[in-house]
Amino acid sequence: MSEDYSVKEKVEADKALKRFFGYDSFRPGQREVVEEIMFGRDVLAVMPTGSGKSVCFQLPALMMPGITKSKPHKKIFTLIKRFRQNIRITI
Repeated sequence: MSEDYSVKEKVEADKALKRFFGYDSFRPGQREVVEEIMFGRDVLAVMPTGSGKSVCFQLPALMMPGITKSKPHKKIFTLIKRFRQNIRITI
């Protein structure tokens, strides 16, 4: 988690989480993923089914100016394809 993420930004993320999804708090790991995305960093979040991965990508998309749509599945498939290609190369 980045130390540059201010208290104000954390409060804004909490408010956005409540406004868009109706949740009072983040699940374990979600805040860290959201923070890194908000800083423009590349993120690969490996979380179990039902842990709220979609919120991790959709919330920053809703909070960032000029971004109206999140397409996490397309990005995930691209990452998986690259990962598989790298495995074949290194084996």
